[in-house]
Amino acid sequence: MDTTLPYLGESLALIVAVVWAFAVILFKKSGETVNPIGLNLFKNVLALALILPTVWLFGQALVPSFSGHGYLLLLLSGALGIGVSDTLFFKSLNLLGAGLSAIVDCLYSPFIIGLSMVWLGERLTLLQVIGVVMIVSAVLAATSKKGTTTISRSFSSARPPSWSVAKRPWRR
Repeated sequence: MDTTLPYLGESLALIVAVVWAFAVILFKKSGETVNPIGLNLFKNVLALALILPTVWLFGQALVPSFSGHGYLLLLLSGALGIGVSDTLFFKSLNLLGAGLSAIVDCLYSPFIIGLSMVWLGERLTLLQVIGVVMIVSAVLAATSKKGTTTISRSFSSARPPSWSVAKRPWRR
């Protein structure tokens, strides 16, 4: 592990979060006219076109040398993560919108933690367990149907409430 730059991993993770947030908004806008499978196909073709010069620029091997088992895991993770999961995510953007999809997507972390405990033998500290419980509780609270508040995705409701008052001051 490279320890030359302190907090490099944490910094990169935060940058990824910001970049991914912009990408999700762009995917949501694109999903209004392109179906999820087409959007995923376009994304993957574009990624392939961009990865080729990136591999060359960084002097990496285009096809790394793995064992047969390594290639099988790579193929399986790509099929699940890039093929199935991204397509389902794009569909959820169409159905729920970016905001609610982002809230539900917070369950991603607890699932990774649980699976890494089962398959990779990782263990959590008490503080990390409390964090998982907080994430799951927040997602359940935010997506609960008990409240009367709804999230509108129309442009007209995106205006501040004072807009209608300022536009028509003669109305009471």
